Amino acid sequence: MKTQNKTIGLLAACLFSASSHATEIYLPLNLDTLAESKIEQLFVLANMPTVKRPYSISKVEAAVNKVKGQHPALAKNIEHYLRRYKQDGNVTHATLSVSTSNDTNHTYANDRGESTNANYHLRARGFAKISDSLILNIGGRYSSDANRGHNAIADGTFLSVAQYNVQLDLGYREHSFSPFHFGNMLTSTNAPSLPSITLSNPEAYTFLGLSYEIFWGQLSESDSIQSDDGSERLTGNPKLLGMHVGFAPLEGFAIGFNRMLQYGGADRDESISSLAQAFFNVKSNENSGTGKTDFGNQQSSINTSYTFSGPTPMSLYLEYAGEDTSQTSGVHLGNTSIMLGAYFPKITEHLSLRHEYAEWQNAWYVNGNYGDGLTHDSLILGHWAANERAFTPAVGANSHTTGLIYATQKHSLIATLKQVQNEQYSSIDYSPGYELSLDYSRPINRFRYGLKLTSGTNVFDQNYSQLSGYAQW
Repeated sequence: MKTQNKTIGLLAACLFSASSHATEIYLPLNLDTLAESKIEQLFVLANMPTVKRPYSISKVEAAVNKVKGQHPALAKNIEHYLRRYKQDGNVTHATLSVSTSNDTNHTYANDRGESTNANYHLRARGFAKISDSLILNIGGRYSSDANRGHNAIADGTFLSVAQYNVQLDLGYREHSFSPFHFGNMLTSTNAPSLPSITLSNPEAYTFLGLSYEIFWGQLSESDSIQSDDGSERLTGNPKLLGMHVGFAPLEGFAIGFNRMLQYGGADRDESISSLAQAFFNVKSNENSGTGKTDFGNQQSSINTSYTFSGPTPMSLYLEYAGEDTSQTSGVHLGNTSIMLGAYFPKITEHLSLRHEYAEWQNAWYVNGNYGDGLTHDSLILGHWAANERAFTPAVGANSHTTGLIYATQKHSLIATLKQVQNEQYSSIDYSPGYELSLDYSRPINRFRYGLKLTSGTNVFDQNYSQLSGYAQW
């Protein structure tokens, strides 16, 4: 008993090591590609691998302090970028874009539903610091789409409060449980952020570099929810529980364990006791073999990230994921996915390269209980390439994405090549899908002006293209 009490006391001391903790601001995802690429360079050079985003300001500042002696130019550039967060309130990001329209409607990857039919859009983020422990984050997007008309979302608007290194976020906060940047299997920026309640520790605990994030949210309305008795399809809002636990026990190595559970909606069971049983006993509650007795829809993943900050700095990362467990085991993942990634932040002084590969089996993003699968606003919550298909019949797929960034103080060019190939065992004859985007920009005074050209062929062998001009702050 004394040993047990000592263990509990040690864990409590680790979890509540600080008597107070100021509320953290998180950097936005996929909003400023050039700034985010410099921060990714920073973490590799600082030998600080990551398995979850978005990043807190304090985590970025810690990395800056590690590298400023060896990489003063990069550190100075990021410190200048972070100045916008050193006030009690500010508009931190704003982008106005005007684009050509396109006859083929193609939804962009990881862009919260933006498509080639949007003629213009405005994106903005900001914050208001009410006190050290209370911050209002303000964000949103507004676009004009030939198909959907005027579209406004409150992505990035949420209230944050923190105490004792525990932060509560209420609203449209982003979640990405993966080291991958061009797409991940569980949750990404492919769909708009859902309204959610999030608990996390902004600063990792010293005990094995422990970090956690738990969120509960509500998905958009679906009219394809199987009733609790399995007799009909009903309309309702499914719920989503997400959990991440990460460790960074050694310099240059991090590992994360992640879960997602879609449940409830319409007349389906939403009780806390049933939720707990399904979470801790997946095999009995999710793999019964008959949809009407399954509680919900679960996904799990394990990901690792390694950084090497030597003469040729690089980051290697991977993810192994499953849709439910296997039929014969409660611990082995079923309907698996494998992802591999490599990032070289300094091929030359101004050139970086990233490549990511993903492959998954057919049961991903479809489910008997939820006819719309794991979607929000009709968009896949996870990997963008799963949007590139007819929703039924279910098929497996693989994708490659390569990104090349050339950036100096006066110019930048970002080239991204995407490829997706669906399996050919369904009744639909899929073609390989390809997309190339070229984004050139340069800073003038406090703004950055750019042109972006995107051209591709989707999996139905339809061509699309779009030219955009933008101004960014």
